[in-house]
Amino acid sequence: MPTYEMVLLLKKMNQAGLKSVLTRNAKYILESGGTLRRMENLGFQRTPFAVKIAGQPRENNAHYFLLHYDAGITENSEILDKCRRDMDVLRSTSHVEHLTPGGDLDEQPKPECTIWEDMLPAPERPSVKVLLEQNEERQKNFAKRRFKYNSGLHYDPF
Repeated sequence: MPTYEMVLLLKKMNQAGLKSVLTRNAKYILESGGTLRRMENLGFQRTPFAVKIAGQPRENNAHYFLLHYDAGITENSEILDKCRRDMDVLRSTSHVEHLTPGGDLDEQPKPECTIWEDMLPAPERPSVKVLLEQNEERQKNFAKRRFKYNSGLHYDPF
C-alpha cells in the first residue's frame, strides 16, 4: 500500500469542534482499511483566496492539518470523497508520499547532525574552507587571464 499525505483545510472552530472533525476523518481512513501514521497541525492561517462552500459564507482563514496514512488506491479515492462531503472541511487533497511496499516513514535516512560544525566560526567550518579554497583558485585563474597592456605605463591612458 502506498503512503499518502492528505492536506485538510478546516473551518474556523473551537478545539472541541476540531477534535470531532479530525476523529471523524481519521475514522474514514480506518474504516476503509487504511492505517493512520500521524497527524500534523500546521496552525490557523490565512487562505490564499476566499473559500466558499455552497450555502455557507466565505472563509478567509482555515486550520491546516496534514494526515499521513497508508491505503490502497481505490480506498484513497473513497477517503477523499468522504472528506470532501464533510461540511466542516473547506478543502482536502492527497498525494502519494511513498510507493514502496509498506511505505514506512521510519525507514527514511536521517540526516547527519552537523550542529557542532555549524557552531564554529565561519573560517573554521569545513564547508566554508572548501569555498575559500575554490575562491583562491578562481582568483589565480582570473589574474592569469587578465589583459596586460604591455605599454610600460601603470595606467590606461585612454
